[in-house]
Amino acid sequence: MTKKELKKRLFAYKSNKAKLKSNQLKLEGLTYKITPSYSGMPTGSDINNKNENYIIKKEELEHNIKKLEFEIRDIDIALDSLAAKDLEHITLRYLEDYKPVEVSNLMHISESSFWRDDNRILKSMIDIMKI
Repeated sequence: MTKKELKKRLFAYKSNKAKLKSNQLKLEGLTYKITPSYSGMPTGSDINNKNENYIIKKEELEHNIKKLEFEIRDIDIALDSLAAKDLEHITLRYLEDYKPVEVSNLMHISESSFWRDDNRILKSMIDIMKI
């Protein structure tokens, strides 16, 4: 993984958490729409067709949920490994979307220190995510 790819994943982290919650709620609601079918029932209705559509949608949601869970868990593991100061840096810059100069001011460091720290932290996160 490159730094550019990691940055993209970090910027998407909060949105992915919201998408995960939304997909989980949609899946929960969809489960109640699937009508049980019994063998020997008349086949003149479109219940089976509706059920098929619901089941396809359910499988798509389950797939998306697994994908988002993996993405979030991967980032969570890397974030958990950071020292408090490094976590603050990443949170402000990538999760809260502050500009580099704003992060520098909030953390009381120079902009050159910000960039040096940014590169070091991202590299350490990439190393952890490789495992």
